Parts: sequence; C-alpha cells; structure tokens
Amino acid sequence: MLDLQEFRAWLCSHEPHEVVGWARIEYACPIATWLTESRGGWWRVDGTHIRGPGGEEPLPGWAWAFISHLDMYHSGPALRAGEALQMLEVAMTRTTYERKEEEGNDGKRN
Repeated sequence: MLDLQEFRAWLCSHEPHEVVGWARIEYACPIATWLTESRGGWWRVDGTHIRGPGGEEPLPGWAWAFISHLDMYHSGPALRAGEALQMLEVAMTRTTYERKEEEGNDGKRN
C-alpha cells in the first residue's frame, strides 16, 4: 500500500526546482516516479490503479485526490518538487473538507 508520509518525504528530499514527474503521463507522474525510484521496475498510475512489477492495486484516496488535482490544475507537463508539494497539500485540504461536508456536523456520514 502507498504511504502518504513516505511520498511527502520523497518530495521533500528534492530541491523545490527539481522535476519530479510530469502531469497526465501515467508512467511519469510523481507517484510513478517515486515508486520506480523506491521500489524499482516500471510503475504506471492511472485514474484508479497503480500497476507495477507485482501486479496492480487500487489507488488510495490520497493518491487519487493528488493525481486528480494535478491533472486538472497543473498547466505544464513538467512538475517540480515545490509545485508537487503545494498541489499535494491543496488536494489533501480539499479532500478533508469534502469528507467533513459528507459527514455533516454530527460527524456521521450522510
């Protein structure tokens, strides 16, 4: 399973201006680049799954939110580490907000 904190740490290990991936390219998005560097082999991330040497698994919610946000709002193909971190934070904030809206004021899901 993918770990949000490990991904964030990987992004932070790069200089803000370093390219860490490309938007809208399944084999080169930041998550695919991270997996290729950390686990080896070639990884592909589409809108719903992660595919690599060991098979495939569904994208966890945080990864889906990040990729969706990236593909929708990033204007150029090359993505730098600083931009990726900002997009990750915005995607996580938006995801948390939407989850709270779904739960309502009492904390229970509607």
